[in-house]
Amino acid sequence: MPTQKNALNLSAKVEDFKYKSYLRDNILTIVSDATWMYDLLQNLKCGLEAANTSNNPSRNPNSDIYEGFFNAEYRLTQYITLFAKAGYSWLKQETEGTKGVSAGELRIERLTDSDHFTLSGSRDYSYDYTTGSTYGMYLITSGNFSWEHTFIRKISLIANGEITRRKPESDLQNGTTDKSAGLTLRYTPVRWLTINGTYNYLLTEYTEINIENENTDTRRENRYMIDIEARY
Repeated sequence: MPTQKNALNLSAKVEDFKYKSYLRDNILTIVSDATWMYDLLQNLKCGLEAANTSNNPSRNPNSDIYEGFFNAEYRLTQYITLFAKAGYSWLKQETEGTKGVSAGELRIERLTDSDHFTLSGSRDYSYDYTTGSTYGMYLITSGNFSWEHTFIRKISLIANGEITRRKPESDLQNGTTDKSAGLTLRYTPVRWLTINGTYNYLLTEYTEINIENENTDTRRENRYMIDIEARY
């Protein structure tokens, strides 16, 4: 509910992860977020953010992530904006108690009529249940960039790169470092339809720590994807 000086944004989503393998729990996650921003100066906005992520496995104990941030948005020039958030992230696990780390994000964006450039870095607790190899809770530190150039109104090219380090919160998980780079050709024939053709190169370094030693392994992947998005 925005006003001239204030903006309050509330959001929530539910994700249901189901696995065919008996070794993986089916998990229901519920994510909620509340952000309040205030126009402190003509080019400066400040505010507060609170978020919660509830993870509900079908067999194992539940876990929750609680986060609180101070946010700031500063418009450096007509085209360049700096975003910053700083705060704390708590991980509460039923069987292991609660622990926390300082968390935050720093992002700079340059937006013109034909180009959109973003450079960012972040650190916080998060989860990843999208694949069996990264299944679990992590302390994630990442840095990424993206650049989108619009050739004509309907066609644009997006280049991106990212480095993500996952520190596992369980002795049964492996730590990983992902390095990726990709290109996406985007075609928007009408306002409500977007077609993307994407290529990504992914290099993943796995670190397995046991009582005797530390083992590392590397996996390389070439990923191709075409997706069609219709909005209504």
